[in-house]
Amino acid sequence: SICPVRDHRRAPLPCPKAARIAKATQLSGWKSRWPAAAPVRARPVWPEAVVKVTNTGKAPTELAQALDYRIQHLIERYTTVPDSFSFRNRGRARLRGVEAELQASLGWGMSLESAFQIARGRSLDDDAFLDDVTPETISLQMSKDFGYRGAFAQVRTAFFAEDGRPGPTERVAPGYTLVDAAAGMMVAPGVELRVSGRNLLNETYLA
Repeated sequence: SICPVRDHRRAPLPCPKAARIAKATQLSGWKSRWPAAAPVRARPVWPEAVVKVTNTGKAPTELAQALDYRIQHLIERYTTVPDSFSFRNRGRARLRGVEAELQASLGWGMSLESAFQIARGRSLDDDAFLDDVTPETISLQMSKDFGYRGAFAQVRTAFFAEDGRPGPTERVAPGYTLVDAAAGMMVAPGVELRVSGRNLLNETYLA
C-alpha cells in the first residue's frame, strides 16, 4: 500500500489521492526509458476544497476533499496484442473525485474509522476512460485496544462497486466486499505477535 499507516496495528484506509500522485510519479519515470515521451504535467482546475474538523477529546475527526485535475502529456500503457504492453503520451486528461474520512473514539478502548471515495478520469481528446481510476469504495474499521501489552483486535469491511468504466487495458470488473480481521499483542520488548485473516468471505475478485 502507498498510503501511510496511521497506526502500526491498523490497516490503512483507502488513499486514492496518494495513489494518483504515486502513479503520476511512476509514469513520469518512464520519461527516462522513453526519451521521446513528453513529461507529465498536472494542475488543479480549481484549488482543492478541504473540510476538516480537528479532533478534540472524543469528538470525531472528519476530513473531506474534492479534487479536479487537468493533465497534459499523460503517459499511459496500451496494448495491441494480448499480454504485450507499450507506453505512449495520451495527450490531455481530467481526473475528478471526492474523498471523505471519519475517525471517532467510542470509549472503552474502541475506535471507528470509515472512508469513502469516488473518482472519474477521462481523456479530453477522445473521451475514453483512463486506467487505474478506482470505482466507488466504502470502508469501515472497528478497533479495540485492551490496554495490556498493546493487545488489540480489529475488523475491517470494505465494499468496492462495479468498475463499469474500464480504461484501455482494463475490463469491466464486478463489485465485491472484503472482510479482514486481526489481533495481536506485544510478547517481548520490540516483539509483537499478530494473527490476521484476509478475505474472510472468500470473495473472488480482480485485483
